[in-house]
Amino acid sequence: MTKDGWMKAAYKYGLKKSGTLDQGDCAKKKVFLCGICFGHILLTVTAGIRKENTDTAVIPGGLASLVQPLDVSINKPFKDANRLNCAAAREFKVSEKSIRDWRKLSAQLKHMPKNKCANRGKCNKWPQLEVEVAKYVSENRQNGCGVSRGSIRIFALKLARKLGITDFKASHGWCTRFMKRNDFVPRRRTKISQRLPQELDDK
Repeated sequence: MTKDGWMKAAYKYGLKKSGTLDQGDCAKKKVFLCGICFGHILLTVTAGIRKENTDTAVIPGGLASLVQPLDVSINKPFKDANRLNCAAAREFKVSEKSIRDWRKLSAQLKHMPKNKCANRGKCNKWPQLEVEVAKYVSENRQNGCGVSRGSIRIFALKLARKLGITDFKASHGWCTRFMKRNDFVPRRRTKISQRLPQELDDK
């Protein structure tokens, strides 16, 4: 891809998009406005533009903000943000894509627990059902009754039928994820601990 060939193709594409090369309008003299760049002022490029009855006007340096409001209002903030992404990627030694992804998920990442290193795992598909099942487990444990995985699954399946949930199967995997989300462990708390022998001296 040479400079001459690429710039000719780019100018021709831009002229077609702007309507400068429309048939039947070649008699009107037109001006093609572009920013200052070495590729824009090549003789081979400007000569090809003049053949299309079009003059090339180059914007002097430092005046783009006055004659190109689109570049200032949209392109410049985008370029600035891209420069910040590159600088952050170099500082933290990660890819620029990771920085962009983190910026998109900034609101979600701020609400994540500090001890959580990754946002993996399936989300809660049936929040109302899990709230009721969690109440069932907590109430039984407060009353000193042990709650097994099987009883949780049976209760959840009956509750799903009452709530009209048809795609809930109360699988073993769901029960494991449910207990992890609610900090439940499959162990029963004992009421009486082991007593130490009386002759044991404190060290």
